[in-house]
Amino acid sequence: MVGDVAALRTRFAEVEKEALETRERIQAERDAARAEALAAREEIVVKAEAIAAKPESQVHWKNDTAELRALLDTWKEAQRSNARIAKDAERELWKRFTAARSGFEKARKHHFAQARQGQRSGRRPQGGPCRPGRTPRRVLRLGPHGARLQGPHGRVEDRWPWSP
Repeated sequence: MVGDVAALRTRFAEVEKEALETRERIQAERDAARAEALAAREEIVVKAEAIAAKPESQVHWKNDTAELRALLDTWKEAQRSNARIAKDAERELWKRFTAARSGFEKARKHHFAQARQGQRSGRRPQGGPCRPGRTPRRVLRLGPHGARLQGPHGRVEDRWPWSP
């Protein structure tokens, strides 16, 4: 027999013990990193939901839209650089995040559509060559297709947005 088998067994037991401790330490570090990544994503989702839940009178559309975009960038960065979290937890958080974003975007579009509608209804034609009831010379001087389609005595004012 070559070598000291008893010493080899003792050394193997020490290395095995050290490997198990290292494995447990690494697993604990991974679990902590996952918990930290989950908390970071949860924080992103909570911020997005808070922005989306604001009453319309308290929303600052430009700043809040920029903040939501920044939260999306933060989410993407967390996805790239942080520890991976469980897929089902990530899907649930992503679902909440996208619901908050789409709700905010829907409210934003509705708000600005209402604002545009208010601006349009408040507009009055100012006179000049294109006011209703007068045929603008520019339209009558269109090429042969325009003159044929509209004709010199057609109702040009029916084509203008402020017509009744």
